[in-house]
Amino acid sequence: MEGKSLSLPDTPAGRAAAWFLAHVASKGDDLTENEIAARMERPPPWTPADELARFQYMQVQPFTGVEATSSTDHAIVVKLDHGDDRPSAVTIHVSEQPPHRITWVWFGRAMPAGATVREATPSDASALNDLEIRAPMTLGDGTTITLDRGSDFLAFGRLMDENVTFVAERDGELLGMACGAAHPTRIGGRDLRVMLLHRIRVPTEHRRGGVFSTLNGYVFGRYDGRTDAPYGYTFVENPEAVRIGGPDAWSLPVFRAVIDCASVAEAGYGRRATPGDAAHIVDVLNRCHEHEENFLPYTVDSLTARLERAPDLYGWDDVLLSEDAVLSVWPSRLGVTTTHGDDERRVQRAVVLDHGFTAGADESFERLVRAYCADLLERGHEELAAIVSEPSPGWRVVSGLADHMDRYLFRMGVPEPEGTAERGIYVDAVYF
Repeated sequence: MEGKSLSLPDTPAGRAAAWFLAHVASKGDDLTENEIAARMERPPPWTPADELARFQYMQVQPFTGVEATSSTDHAIVVKLDHGDDRPSAVTIHVSEQPPHRITWVWFGRAMPAGATVREATPSDASALNDLEIRAPMTLGDGTTITLDRGSDFLAFGRLMDENVTFVAERDGELLGMACGAAHPTRIGGRDLRVMLLHRIRVPTEHRRGGVFSTLNGYVFGRYDGRTDAPYGYTFVENPEAVRIGGPDAWSLPVFRAVIDCASVAEAGYGRRATPGDAAHIVDVLNRCHEHEENFLPYTVDSLTARLERAPDLYGWDDVLLSEDAVLSVWPSRLGVTTTHGDDERRVQRAVVLDHGFTAGADESFERLVRAYCADLLERGHEELAAIVSEPSPGWRVVSGLADHMDRYLFRMGVPEPEGTAERGIYVDAVYF
């Protein structure tokens, strides 16, 4: 192993990478905890002793060549040649303030030569949409599902509390993207902050080249030490998604109930909300979902912040309510094209967000769903999707109205609390 002879740029990240890889090469020989403390800083519960043990037991094949790519002086990706046509890469970030300690390290497959990673911007919307269209989901029966988010591709991110989208790029072409978001929740009676890894898209021609693992690493790096656990949802009919590693799945799945608006629409029920309805909405939502795992009770302030975060997308006027039920919808205009053989069907889909009803008010909630479907038809949406688990209060209504139900594994880095199968899992569709 020739880690000590690597030639790297004379920048804070380059010098840190030279030090780090030299000790990877020697498996921490003569390295001390004090030196690690002077060179690295990671969030608790990390300790220099833990890091020294990692150096000593790290399994890295001998590397004889190197290539470095830096987007800034404080981040570097080093490509390692192991002589087996399967190069790896290590990404290292350092703090911007002296002494520029290492704050993050990620090992993964090397990306194609010349590829770099950066955060997406609104100007990437068209290219991002094209990338997702070129990366359809293929189900086990050969059916493909292609999503088209249109000109405001990053709209979903503006609805989230905290989010990021990373893209891999080479010569102006996007090779892939991965998104992450962080938000508070409550599991097992504990208030937590969790990280969602979602919307990972790599077109077929760029797969198996390290793009996925690198983007995945950047998302985890963004939230490293600032969240309690990662989580995500896996569509069980998508074999490629099922093969991807991640947190353990809970025993209880969740379902996306897809409702054909034309078949259930009945106009004329409910009224649109105003800010003056906030306390009533909070009361209904909290009473409906208080026993479900992954539900964080609302306050008037948190609901108001949510509805006023991106009012051009989702606001008070998108909430339909009655005396004992609430239904809000993001009219996202998500284009969904389903292809099976020669059959192809394209629809515009809207998404249920905040929803609930008081005990015994199932009929009122159903009437709101039917009324909203009538409204959506007039606005060009043929489908309405709601995400629920079988024990959830809304299950009977939405499953009874649904044209079909898509089953998802709920993969959460927090152990499943006892009794979840009876209480249900709440899914905030903003983070889905």
